Amino acid sequence: LDADFRALIPPLTDTERAQLEVNLLRDGCRDPLVLWGGVLLDGHNRYDICRAHGLDYLTVVIDLPDRAAAEDWIDTNQLGRRNLTPDQASLLRGRRYNRTKQTGFRQNDGNGQAAERLSTQHGVSPRTIERDGQFAAAVDTLKPHIPDIEARVMAGDVPSKAAVIEAATEPEQAAETLLRPHVANNS
Repeated sequence: LDADFRALIPPLTDTERAQLEVNLLRDGCRDPLVLWGGVLLDGHNRYDICRAHGLDYLTVVIDLPDRAAAEDWIDTNQLGRRNLTPDQASLLRGRRYNRTKQTGFRQNDGNGQAAERLSTQHGVSPRTIERDGQFAAAVDTLKPHIPDIEARVMAGDVPSKAAVIEAATEPEQAAETLLRPHVANNS
């Protein structure tokens, strides 16, 4: 298990986890857990429940070139299979976009091409992908000041994407701005 990989995955609600547990107890673990180099990429919740109840499970191993590709696989997989809040989907798309822009990760893929390609994959505009990248970058900027910022975004425990982006301009004061009580706003 890799805690950093697990942290990339939006958490299940209590209701979703309870339903997953009921399904696994009733039907067994029908979907294999996905491993990369012996590290779990997909199936963390199923793994936990199966282990707790002594249920059998299968695994499949996928071949990826490096950790960045594994992170991209996790984000793509989550975007394709979960009911995500708008902020969760934005963060996942933004992380993919920012990884894609990194030198050497995707050869022959300039920023415009990356936004265009990802916008087609995810059914949003290239500008949305670029804004998602700004949001993900803001989350990364805030991590040294609010270590659990990514988990807070995934749990819907921040005021808005705009507030996160704004807070990243003065990260030293971000905790004061973002962690005060608020009403959830999925803008």
